[in-house]
Amino acid sequence: MKKTKAKIIGSLIGASVLYFACSEINGRMDEISNSAREEKARVARELEECGKSPDVVKVSDVMAMMKQNEAKVSRMWKGSCVKISGIVKSVDEGPLGGLIVQISDGSRFSINNIHCKPTSEKKALELSSGNPITAWGVGGNEIMGSLFLESCSW
Repeated sequence: MKKTKAKIIGSLIGASVLYFACSEINGRMDEISNSAREEKARVARELEECGKSPDVVKVSDVMAMMKQNEAKVSRMWKGSCVKISGIVKSVDEGPLGGLIVQISDGSRFSINNIHCKPTSEKKALELSSGNPITAWGVGGNEIMGSLFLESCSW
């Protein structure tokens, strides 16, 4: 009888600890969700303003600057709202899913391009290679001489 009471009490204590731990985790998850929503809204506002900006950089100018000082351009690019103009080279499936719009300077053998991760895959699928494009987004990583543009719109 004493062992049964001890097991019941132990189970109740364990269940209570588990309940409070789960409540704490759920509370933290809500905080993270709210923080993520706020960040997404902030980025959306920033991108909207960036799209209205008259300042446009040509892909050819970015690539010329990359040849002069890749590290400097990469650091200036990352996290900045950037509006660029160039030519749609291709619309491809990304290696981790999603679409990537490659924007080049229009030269036939361009190796390093801007890799744009679109906010709207539907709009990306409407693009055609060879067409001019002015796109904006948040500068992302540089990989092997090509720059990434996150949350890209046009």
